[in-house]
Amino acid sequence: MNLLLWALAGVAGLLCAGAASAQTPQPLGAASTHVPAQPASVVLADGSVVGAANPLPTRDQNGAAVGGFIAIPAPGATVTAGRGIAAVCSAGGQASFVASDGSTLTVPLNVGFNQFGFSVVQVQAGATATCTYTNLK
Repeated sequence: MNLLLWALAGVAGLLCAGAASAQTPQPLGAASTHVPAQPASVVLADGSVVGAANPLPTRDQNGAAVGGFIAIPAPGATVTAGRGIAAVCSAGGQASFVASDGSTLTVPLNVGFNQFGFSVVQVQAGATATCTYTNLK
């Protein structure tokens, strides 16, 4: 019991001392001496510094609106590569896509709308999914 009273008295004393020593916040008079006044610079992997003469490189290709469509008439047909591919499927399964460098990627497709953000020149014959394929410009 004595320990509890002693602890409560200590807390009450801290609260009272804190209230008595409260001060009104003051505005900063000068900039800190340990924080650099100039903004930090961004240095790219090639050593160049980003600035007005050398802006940060950006690409909005995947974020930009689709500008058109290139129908892929049938699996096995070669078409102009877009920046993405859409597949509207009535039956799910798998399809293999061929990139412009000849490499292939097999992906699962679900019933409904499927969209991928990679360039395709061909859907290989033998896909197990039943889909209509369209390249996105």
